[in-house]
Amino acid sequence: MDFVYNNGGPQGQFEEELAKHQRWRWMRTNTIDATQHRGSLHSMAQPSSGNPDRLGKHSHHGNSTHLVVKGDLRVKKHHGDRSTYELSDWPGAQRQDLVKPNLPYSATSTRGCTFVEAHESLSPQSAERFITRGTLRLEKKPGARWAYPSDDDLKRWLTQPILDASHVYPPIPEDFFTALSEWLEQEWQKPSWWKRNLWTVIWLVVVVALAFYFYYLGKFIAVLSRM
Repeated sequence: MDFVYNNGGPQGQFEEELAKHQRWRWMRTNTIDATQHRGSLHSMAQPSSGNPDRLGKHSHHGNSTHLVVKGDLRVKKHHGDRSTYELSDWPGAQRQDLVKPNLPYSATSTRGCTFVEAHESLSPQSAERFITRGTLRLEKKPGARWAYPSDDDLKRWLTQPILDASHVYPPIPEDFFTALSEWLEQEWQKPSWWKRNLWTVIWLVVVVALAFYFYYLGKFIAVLSRM
C-alpha cells in the first residue's frame, strides 16, 4: 500500500522548492479568496469561485508549513501566545512559516491568497483531504491481498478514529486495516539521530582525517628538509 501523487510528484516552482530544498514530502497548492466576514472562524465558499474565504480553525499532527505563491495570508494561533502573523508576496515580506504539531490556528486574507501547504508526514485526515481534492490516490502494490475499497469508504475510514476501528462504519476489512496501520506506522516513525545526521558525521570524520593527514605530512616534510 502507498499514497502517491496523481501527477507523479510536486508540481511547479514553489512545490518543487519545498520538496527539493527543504525536504517537505506531502503538499498541494490551495487558493482562498479575500475574507468577507472576519468575525467567523468557519470557512465560507464564495459563489463566484467556489474557493473558501479563509482557513477555519484546525491543527495538524505533525510539522507543516505555508508558502505564499501570491497574495497574503494572516495566520492566527489559538493556543499559547495566541499571536497573529502575516505571510505575503510583497518584496521583503515573510512568505513562509512553520506550524508546530497540534497547534490550532486559522487564517484570513485581505487580497486572497494562493499558497502551498506542505507536511513532513501524512496523517489520515490530510490523506483524505488530498485524495478528495485530486492530489493523491491510494495505490495497491503487487501481491497485496486486500480488496481495493470504494472512494467513499476509504474517505470515511480516513476521517474516523482508525487507531480504534471497532466502532468505525462501514467496518474496515482486517487485511486492509493491517496494511493501512503498517503504512502509517512507517510514515510516522521518527528516524534515529544517526540516520538523520549520518552524512554530517561522515563529512566531519573525513575533514578531521584530512586535517590530521596534512598536519603529519607537513611535520614529516619538515623533518626531511632538515636532514
